Amino acid sequence: TRGILGPADREQVSLTLPPSLAVLWLIPKLPRFEAACPDIDLQLVTTTRLVDLRREQVDVAIRHGSGGWPEIEATYLVAETAMPVCRPGYLPETALTDPAAALASSRLIINGYFPDEWAEWAQARGIEALTPDQALRFDSQEQVLAAAEQGLGLAMGRSPMVEERIASGALVAPFGAADPARAGYFLCRSPAVTPTAAARRVARWLQTFTET
Repeated sequence: TRGILGPADREQVSLTLPPSLAVLWLIPKLPRFEAACPDIDLQLVTTTRLVDLRREQVDVAIRHGSGGWPEIEATYLVAETAMPVCRPGYLPETALTDPAAALASSRLIINGYFPDEWAEWAQARGIEALTPDQALRFDSQEQVLAAAEQGLGLAMGRSPMVEERIASGALVAPFGAADPARAGYFLCRSPAVTPTAAARRVARWLQTFTET
């Protein structure tokens, strides 16, 4: 039993967050977390549903939205932005200065969780409404970005989840800077539960990391 439970001086903290954010943003950074908090076991609860933090005894949550959840203490954590991305070389050089023509001649990759994101992006630029008859549709951001990496089309990359792929050169943003999205990510907890010292350390680490 002692072997299964691990060392007695290690504390556990449960953190719930969307699966795509876990895979694309948090997990690549866990080595830094373990270096900063070597005595804390971080238990990830990845789900798209709205977890009842008090009833399910979850210490900390990262939620996507605009805040204002009832009976939740929410602190703004990191902004979300959106921009078209694709595999390097997917678009010819001549298409980079004409987004309307590029979109009309490319296959779009659509995220089922944000079905209107392409229409919103086009409308903000005065581009005629898109009719993506040949579009590819996926259910998560990691699937969308993986398809774009394979050269299957243009995807809408959403930060902070797309940042690692752009930094590595796996994807490029052919039309430049990102636009602010309508929502962001918030660090949440139940005010009815006094956070443990370990939970407070996890929250501080997340806030410090996103600030840098």
